[in-house]
Amino acid sequence: WKHPTALVRAQAASALGQLGASAAHAVPALALATADPDAEVRKASARAIGLTRRGAPEAGQALREALGDPDAEVRAAAAAALRELGQLSEADCLELLRDGTDAVQMEALEALADLPTLGEELLLEACGCLRGDHNVEVKVRAAAVLGDAEVQSVAVLDSLLEAARTAEAAVRAECLRSLASLDGF
Repeated sequence: WKHPTALVRAQAASALGQLGASAAHAVPALALATADPDAEVRKASARAIGLTRRGAPEAGQALREALGDPDAEVRAAAAAALRELGQLSEADCLELLRDGTDAVQMEALEALADLPTLGEELLLEACGCLRGDHNVEVKVRAAAVLGDAEVQSVAVLDSLLEAARTAEAAVRAECLRSLASLDGF
């Protein structure tokens, strides 16, 4: 991690990530690299930690700090890594859904599928992703999460109905699938 060229450091981190669990011994060094001055190195290091699926204590802390990185791609990579390690909490997801960046919100929506239950605040934020000015992929994922949550909520129903009437074709299709999965409404 002492190489003077950021590209070389980023490629080294990526190569370690491609080794998966075999590179678990490098997780402490990768955790340190999440604080590198270069955003590409930080992003590659966070991704590599997630790909090893081995969370040393310092890795979780480093990734949590990276959730506050000024670069959205680094934040998204840190969220993905924490999700892979099973360390992304409901509070983390809530913060990430409020991020305002599509890539970060997408990671949070992916993580919601792993949570056993979704609290009201998380559901409302997911509804916001569906209703907000987001890209199609974020809206589709938000609709899927809301349908899969199997929660009897007027806010969820209203969001799905609204998006089913006004959104892009892929969003409409996912909203209709989600509405069909809601029993009791």
